[in-house]
Amino acid sequence: MRCLAALAICFGLSWAGVGHAATLVATPETLVQQLKQFRSGDTLLLKPGIYRGTIDLRNRMAEPDAPSVIRGDVSGGGRVVLRGSDVLADWRLVAPGIYVHDLEKEASQVFVNGHLLQQMGGTVFDGYPDNAQSAYRDLHPHDGGIWPGRKPVVAWQGMSAETFWYDRKNKRLYARTVEDLRDQAVRVEASQRERLLFLENVQFMQVRDLDIEHANTSVTNRGGALVVWRSRDVSLRGIRASWNDLTGIQLAGERISLIGSEAMHNGQLGVSGFGSRITVQQVKSSYNNRRGFNKWWEAGGFKFIGFDDGALRDSVVVDCQALFNRGDGIWLDWKNRNVQVARNVSAYNTGFGIHYEASSAGVIEDNLIFGNGQRGVYLSSSRTTSVRHNLIVGNGGEGVVSVTEQGRKDNQGRRLDSDTNRVEANVIGWNAGGAVYLSSDPGNVSDRNVFLGEGVASRFSVNYPSPLNLPVYGLAAWFQRTGQDARSWWMNAPMPDVWAAYFKARSTAKAPLVALVLEARVRPSGGPLVVLGQDVSRLSLEAPLPDVGPREALP
Repeated sequence: MRCLAALAICFGLSWAGVGHAATLVATPETLVQQLKQFRSGDTLLLKPGIYRGTIDLRNRMAEPDAPSVIRGDVSGGGRVVLRGSDVLADWRLVAPGIYVHDLEKEASQVFVNGHLLQQMGGTVFDGYPDNAQSAYRDLHPHDGGIWPGRKPVVAWQGMSAETFWYDRKNKRLYARTVEDLRDQAVRVEASQRERLLFLENVQFMQVRDLDIEHANTSVTNRGGALVVWRSRDVSLRGIRASWNDLTGIQLAGERISLIGSEAMHNGQLGVSGFGSRITVQQVKSSYNNRRGFNKWWEAGGFKFIGFDDGALRDSVVVDCQALFNRGDGIWLDWKNRNVQVARNVSAYNTGFGIHYEASSAGVIEDNLIFGNGQRGVYLSSSRTTSVRHNLIVGNGGEGVVSVTEQGRKDNQGRRLDSDTNRVEANVIGWNAGGAVYLSSDPGNVSDRNVFLGEGVASRFSVNYPSPLNLPVYGLAAWFQRTGQDARSWWMNAPMPDVWAAYFKARSTAKAPLVALVLEARVRPSGGPLVVLGQDVSRLSLEAPLPDVGPREALP
């Protein structure tokens, strides 16, 4: 036993006895060696520091009572950072303020003392857009292609301040900045590594307390800086994926959980994935798509998209935040089914608040959805889905749209319908595009909602409005035409000044939001006082109801 213990010490292991898993302690200098020793069921403890390498683990099968663990040691307050950039220290001055550095691989990001320079030109995936044979050249041709935010290529002589450009032909990186890059005190980091943590076909693994930064994924591939691929029973907690060039965190597999984590300031997406029994909980995904990828293609806070077997199945996205993304806040696309999207805040995204596309059996409930650039909730060619108990106010499009997109079919050529959806017990107010658009497909119901606003905010329609399908304004006209919202309420009033000030400031403070909600009151004649925000997210479907017919509230 003493010999075994001595051997363990030589290899940097904490020995727990014969037949027990080992704990390997790694530093940035010893990570490569410790990864060679890492076995299923072991714990890899990373000490604080910056690790400029990739943790790549495949085909690791542990046991439920003895999982593999990768954990950052943050007990002393330090950070454990997996960083995909390299420090460049051999710069040459070629013109006032313009520097050049030889670099074999194209960099998608350059940081000077932690400040990100603006990329000029650049290519992604398979050489798009420069490659004439790129598989992406024919996508979204009428709205800028897949990367409309790409800045035009210029020769280095014409670079503007605080930018960089990679000369692929000569393999040189140019940067224009006020800093003197020849000064060794100035730290310049260029993204180089495609992935920082890659787990494929692993089972029973826990990953905790890691920062994932500066990945260079887009130059050669798609996906995340942190990838869990085709794996099972993997738990991620305390992950902070930020300032990566494409997607922060990507999940694919079965029984994978991402909890208490963040994905911020990433180039395209915060979190993506597909699989069954996935849990995404208490995750903040904000300020993503800063490189300006096409939001109609793939961009924003969260996007879950799958293949023929669908994206998320029997999964939950709960208690999350999606704020200030350039794109949709939460987007579930293509054959998601039996997914709960609950208690999230989706606000001030340029696209839709929550987008449930070509999917079924969703439950979208108890969310705060406000200040988004487009629709609050969009059920696009989706069916058998419930939208209930949500606060949907101040969005740039309609509050809720549930429609069948013309010509949308599945891989077998079957029309994707929008039937049997229910929009119930929501607060829907002051949305610039209207209140509710409901498909004419069978079984759709809208009822027990509280509507706020006048003019366009009180617009309703069966399917999309057109010259041959005019919308109606006001709850009574909507009920008369369709019989929908027979037990709903409407307050015909402009947005209060205090609300308008809140949205103008693009505030997300919880206390003011609650105060604003409490100020909007609905007083049904002969009925009880209903105060928005005071348990309105829990309106009971079995509660006693007034006589059938919509009620206009008195503010």
